[in-house]
Amino acid sequence: SGKLNKLAGLIIGEMSGIKDNKIPFGKDIDEIVSDICGDTTFPIVTNFPCGHGQKQMTLPISIKARLECNGNGANLSIQESPVL
Repeated sequence: SGKLNKLAGLIIGEMSGIKDNKIPFGKDIDEIVSDICGDTTFPIVTNFPCGHGQKQMTLPISIKARLECNGNGANLSIQESPVL
């Protein structure tokens, strides 16, 4: 649908308590994200310590941030103040 065309990076937070259905879905979060975003070139981070898991870091919306990914993990740095 083109909804992901303008993304520079994608962060998927922790997913806890996910259970398979009576009819098994058969995929984990990483596999689902790969199916949807597999042909993209932007960095994708899953299981980031935010969202509905044990660690609920708040991520500000609509400010500049830098996402750096490598084989050792990911680093997110907020580039401007989220409050005025």
